[in-house]
Amino acid sequence: MTLSSSLQSGPVAQGTGWASGIQTATWNLLSSAAGMPLTPYLGQTLAEVTLNNWGSLQIGDYVCFEQGPHVVGLFAQQPYYSFQPMQDVTLQGKTVQDLTGLGYLQWLESVGAYEPKPAPNSSSMSAEAALLDYFAVLNAGLPAPQQSSIGSTLVPNGESFSSMASIFQALVPLGVTPWQPPPPGSAGNPELSQEFGVGLWPDFRNFNTNYLAGDGWVGEFITVDRTTTSSPWLVTGFGTGP
Repeated sequence: MTLSSSLQSGPVAQGTGWASGIQTATWNLLSSAAGMPLTPYLGQTLAEVTLNNWGSLQIGDYVCFEQGPHVVGLFAQQPYYSFQPMQDVTLQGKTVQDLTGLGYLQWLESVGAYEPKPAPNSSSMSAEAALLDYFAVLNAGLPAPQQSSIGSTLVPNGESFSSMASIFQALVPLGVTPWQPPPPGSAGNPELSQEFGVGLWPDFRNFNTNYLAGDGWVGEFITVDRTTTSSPWLVTGFGTGP
């Protein structure tokens, strides 16, 4: 695993095998509780070793980051049925909220790891920018009329901006895998359609988490399309596979 080069670089990773700034900031907080901050290793590739903790209802796995013969990072994961981002907690099972007193989204904003700044969509925005704008509108705490007005510029005409978010309340992008161009000769037009792998965390500020089955975070492939090369990119689909 290659850590982000900055804790404030937001949800977009540099590529496959890289962690986003959000993920790296979270692991740094949790590992720091074990006396192993990850800040000396930003931008570096570390070996990730998982140790199973069979039978426990509190800790499912221990995760070690190693550099050569040295363990440089250490945190834990709750078992699969978990409402923690990426299932990650400290070795003692403490959550981000336990450590900071803040909800996950609020903590990310407080340390500058993710600051949603919504803007009306335009044809000058890239597919990636439009995708991030979609989440920013959900997470910025805008008044409902303003959220609806800006959000309607990011989805096809006639579709509800909050059709998926109405279940989760909001969707914090833990990590966005940048779009990769298809191989030559493959079907599809990358000028008109792109797809991103996104790890999402629901914001449960005003929501009963017991409504959801399974863990609280979910991985999605999200499609962003436009009708012409001069049209704005729109978020058109969510799915569990490309």
